[in-house]
Amino acid sequence: MQCPKCGYEQQDGFPECRNCGVIFAKLQKKDPPAAESRSVPESQKAPFSEESPIEVESEKAPASWWAIAALLLLIAGAFWWLHFPAGLPLPQNAYISDPKGFALSPPPDWILITPQNHEKIMEQYKEIVPKELRRFLSVSGLEVSFIKIPENEAEFTPSFNVVAQTLKHDLPPLTEQEKESAAKIISGEMEKHLDTYRLESSAIVKVDKLAALQLTATAALKLVLKPSSPIMSKPGAFGLRHVVGHSEEVAKEFRLKTIQTFVPGRGKGYILTCTHAESSFAEVEPIFNTIMDSFRVLDHPPRFGPVAMGAFNGGLIGAGAYLLWICLGRLLKKEP
Repeated sequence: MQCPKCGYEQQDGFPECRNCGVIFAKLQKKDPPAAESRSVPESQKAPFSEESPIEVESEKAPASWWAIAALLLLIAGAFWWLHFPAGLPLPQNAYISDPKGFALSPPPDWILITPQNHEKIMEQYKEIVPKELRRFLSVSGLEVSFIKIPENEAEFTPSFNVVAQTLKHDLPPLTEQEKESAAKIISGEMEKHLDTYRLESSAIVKVDKLAALQLTATAALKLVLKPSSPIMSKPGAFGLRHVVGHSEEVAKEFRLKTIQTFVPGRGKGYILTCTHAESSFAEVEPIFNTIMDSFRVLDHPPRFGPVAMGAFNGGLIGAGAYLLWICLGRLLKKEP
């Protein structure tokens, strides 16, 4: 054997080296062979597995990025759903007003009146449509009106009118608690213009998926069918004539029924008014309902009021910023 310390060769069985005198037993206790203390039999070693920790991490790393991307898409979708709700599809043969942001379908046998053709239509039917009614159909803000020309001037002209108002702020969603107060304010304004205006009922209805306030009321309207005109004398000397009197004015008072619907839009408000004689209102009410069902708001307002929308926006923006911060941190650290 060789001495572990000096390498001197000698016969095996001696307890110490004959050259340097080191005791073999003490040397083995002080520095045991590393191979013997740390060696593991090959039979006890675990075989290589594809599901080792390193492989698992490498497989899980892409999944975390996909999860973050999915959450960001979900946040973006929620933001779009809150701010840009979609309405019903446009009806067939719809009249579309892009500047005012609405559309609807006129009845086939009714006349469509717009600011562009108003004078022409009124001149064409001036012998049938009373002057006061022609003036009513030209009120400021009237965007479109559908009327059914009566057979004679003694009949009232049923009409469906749309007035669009530009607003500084979107109208908040209408609730049952706010319905009565809103109806009281609107009916009070109508009573200033019509002494005989009487509110019968108020309700919240759906128009193009939007909550709208609908008021049903009655009012009396006196229309002059034939105004008084001067009666001239027979031609006298030199063909001169003079006024000898005036014809009697022919007027008629109509008891009207109106249904007004206030529809919110994005930065706009729409007033839809159905008007006809109370005695025959039931005859044209199905037509009014058909027009109302065809009404579309091209640009819907947000789904909730300013307070609720502020809370939702804050939560979505905060969640999105947090996810982006995580992505930025991983990119800077070059982590998978």
